[in-house]
Amino acid sequence: MPVDPEFAGRAAALLAALGWFGLAELQFVVPADGIPRLIDLNGRFYGSLALAVAAGANLPATWAALATGRANGPVEAVEPVTAVAGVRYCWWEGDLRRALRERRGGMARDLAGTLYAGVGAVHSITRLGDPVPALTQARRLLAEHRGARAE
Repeated sequence: MPVDPEFAGRAAALLAALGWFGLAELQFVVPADGIPRLIDLNGRFYGSLALAVAAGANLPATWAALATGRANGPVEAVEPVTAVAGVRYCWWEGDLRRALRERRGGMARDLAGTLYAGVGAVHSITRLGDPVPALTQARRLLAEHRGARAE
């Protein structure tokens, strides 16, 4: 989504007032009055960071270059990077957890729909070339589900 320049400026002013240097994810909610409200500030690498990287904004590399003095000039001189629109992110772990609990339309149908929605999307830990993190998370999720059913 395009970011409103005034809104981005206010977010940058907040981070500057905090003396923040480094990656941060700010999450906002926009209530009926249309005024965005900050609800979370993650000052660390965050799960959906893969979306920014896949969309062309390699934020970890930019931050590392700045932090190690390898950038061309100070923070203010670094060229802004704009991610391309249309890249999708899927949080399979959370979506599957929801599917196991809510079962919209039956468990098999909901799980299949959840898995299908992630095809072609960017994921935080799911990679075909490195399936171990996703399989480990899936095993934890199933154990959690079995434990909840037993209660």
